[in-house]
Amino acid sequence: MSMAQPNLTYHTPTTIGKRIREERKKLGMTQAQLSKVLGISTSYLGALERGSRSISSNILSKLHEHLNLSYDYLLEGTTLQDLSLQQYIRESTDYDYGVRHDLDVVLGTCTEAELEACYELIRTYLLHSRSRSNKKIRRQSESPDSHGQH
Repeated sequence: MSMAQPNLTYHTPTTIGKRIREERKKLGMTQAQLSKVLGISTSYLGALERGSRSISSNILSKLHEHLNLSYDYLLEGTTLQDLSLQQYIRESTDYDYGVRHDLDVVLGTCTEAELEACYELIRTYLLHSRSRSNKKIRRQSESPDSHGQH
């Protein structure tokens, strides 16, 4: 059985902004409400939604964290019904080779600016993911049961 390649389309500030607006409206949120959640001004959110400002990795991370939006969806428009890059990598027969090869192929098609953005996304994701794991471990170790207190 041949596995379909993930659809890796080019993203623009306009397409990302459109997705942010659609998700905000689905949630019944105003720009003011979402701006507050993201810690940005309403005018900046409006500029993002219109595509007149590029989105930062920090805001992508906050959208992912607070609205549970995947990076795949925000950047590429893929949904759970689509074959995501993560699914493609997981289904590769030789996992280590598959991951490294596929990242090399994907990154090999990027411009310098896109490579920098990819680096920032991966770095931000790893920092956030590791930070959440460490906080969870600290909370568990600080719980009264872990100190023998009842």
